Amino acid sequence: MDWMQIGAVMLGLMMLYPAWRGYQAWKQSGKRAEEGDWSAASFAVGGVILFVLLLVLSVQ
Repeated sequence: MDWMQIGAVMLGLMMLYPAWRGYQAWKQSGKRAEEGDWSAASFAVGGVILFVLLLVLSVQ
């Protein structure tokens, strides 16, 4: 590893630290899922998947 790769790894670790702290705080004080949340989320993800499939099929 040269000094450029070592610096990139150190920079990546420095960026992960605040993200990890934010994740821990969000996990402790975040909102919990309610009754219809999962069905709404799966509907949205399914719509995105169908849209991407439509785009892929349209360029073939």
